Amino acid sequence: MFPFKKSSQSVDHVCFGEKRVDIPRLSVGKWMSLMEKIEILPQTVANIIAARDTEMFWPSAVVGVLMASEEVVTLVSVLADVTEDEVKEADLIQLHDFLKSTIERNNLDEAAKKYRAAIQSVLGRLQAAKNPN
Repeated sequence: MFPFKKSSQSVDHVCFGEKRVDIPRLSVGKWMSLMEKIEILPQTVANIIAARDTEMFWPSAVVGVLMASEEVVTLVSVLADVTEDEVKEADLIQLHDFLKSTIERNNLDEAAKKYRAAIQSVLGRLQAAKNPN
């Protein structure tokens, strides 16, 4: 799901500008905080995809990127436990390194595979119960 390979070196922090930011462990409480903060990101992505073969694609993409950027700043501030202004001091490489290291530290590739398999198993059982023949 995520195109990141687990590296042999473990990174325990990155810098946002001059501020050192530790790579977080994603507890259930941290996930809940993240989910509370997600507001427009899914709909923004859906709008861009829906407009992909229309004349509104580029305007939708530009507005969507601006809106998504604000939401990403909010999500990273929750993840990193820093202010949004501190996140805005980071450059794109630092943000990438933070997200990549967070994904690697928490093994989100493996977690996504396990949750996907569990959901497919439940859906298969529901389908079998619905059609018993």
